[in-house]
Amino acid sequence: MAVDITTGIFQSGKKYVSFSEVGAGAGTQLLVSKDNTTAKQHGQIYGVWLGCATGGDIAVFDGSDKGVPLVRLSAGGDVTIGTLAQHWDWKDDPVDLTNEDGTCICISSTGTFQGFIKYGWGV
Repeated sequence: MAVDITTGIFQSGKKYVSFSEVGAGAGTQLLVSKDNTTAKQHGQIYGVWLGCATGGDIAVFDGSDKGVPLVRLSAGGDVTIGTLAQHWDWKDDPVDLTNEDGTCICISSTGTFQGFIKYGWGV
């Protein structure tokens, strides 16, 4: 997997990671790792935007055991779909990744996909 990744920050101080790949083989990619230099240990996800083309599949995990994804989008090989897109927005009530020892945000994916995750750090 050779995922293209761009990171940045919102004026509010929340951060984002944007990513994409064309024709990816099955694999897992770390997108964000916790900041060990501060006491803020929990990742907080405010929103996820995912898109995938025919045959694309993408899942966002908290970085623990990848047993159950936070969100998943799969075109499932349906050629009638073209591109499938989905948006999850938790606004001011973010998903709190409480796995302090391994908190990170990663994806497991195949095919052609793109995504955007708005996140921050909490205690």
